Amino acid sequence: MASARSGPSTSASRASSARTCVEINQRKHRVDGVGRPKFDVHTGPNGSGKSNVIDAMLFVFGKRAKKLRLNKVSELIHRSEQYPNLDSARVSVHFADVLDEDGADPDSFTIVEGSELVVSRTAFSSNQSKYDVDGKSATFKEVGALLRRKGIDLDNNRFLILQGEVEQIAMMKPKAPSPHEEGLLEYLEDIIGSNNYVEPIEAASTKVDEACEARTEKLNRLKVTEKERESLSAARDEAEAFVGAEDALRRQRNLLYQVSRHEAASNVALVEGRHAELSQRLKEEGEKLCPTILH
Repeated sequence: MASARSGPSTSASRASSARTCVEINQRKHRVDGVGRPKFDVHTGPNGSGKSNVIDAMLFVFGKRAKKLRLNKVSELIHRSEQYPNLDSARVSVHFADVLDEDGADPDSFTIVEGSELVVSRTAFSSNQSKYDVDGKSATFKEVGALLRRKGIDLDNNRFLILQGEVEQIAMMKPKAPSPHEEGLLEYLEDIIGSNNYVEPIEAASTKVDEACEARTEKLNRLKVTEKERESLSAARDEAEAFVGAEDALRRQRNLLYQVSRHEAASNVALVEGRHAELSQRLKEEGEKLCPTILH
């Protein structure tokens, strides 16, 4: 069994991109294809051409002859008693964006108007090949850019699951035991593209680890400081008590000074009053004595 998967959505309203139909101008045996908007399966007995269908698609997508189990491109051209002198072979892949329809049939869809295109590659007996897009000549670079925009992963061919890969995928370990191997997790990450975030995640994890180490260091220093503070609490309490006692003594001394000052002021007023009184009496006594001395 060989299967082909369409690319990711490229339109709103649940659109699935790249509904594909393969047109091959040479066929030897019958291959049954079960078409779906998002999944195509090709089944048939050995030698019926299942792998040829996938190879034909790989041919359009730019694979070299060695990747197609051939030595040169001209070997793709059909040779038989009925057609001994054919000079070319062409494969065309039809693409269209489709919109899933709401309804009882989960496979019902509508083709987006104006989204259909045909990508073709023709192999010649001179071992040369050329590409066409909608009947117009194009370069492989232009075809590759177009298909990538449509969500076709030409770098890893994850949209195509080859016949031998089904068993290979089934036998994969859940996770690769080493960085140089591939497990099911790595395979799926490669398909969905999350492996592109591995390096950023590792860099962020490194920063988090560094921040955690810095936090741990500062936390340990804080704990040491707290212990030192607790060990100095008795001396602190004693110092605070001494300062409090000094402050209370200073207040009492100030109060005593104010009382003494008040009493001194009162005594000064009393003495001044007594001095004035005695001065007056002295003056009066002096005046009394002066007439007696004159007589």
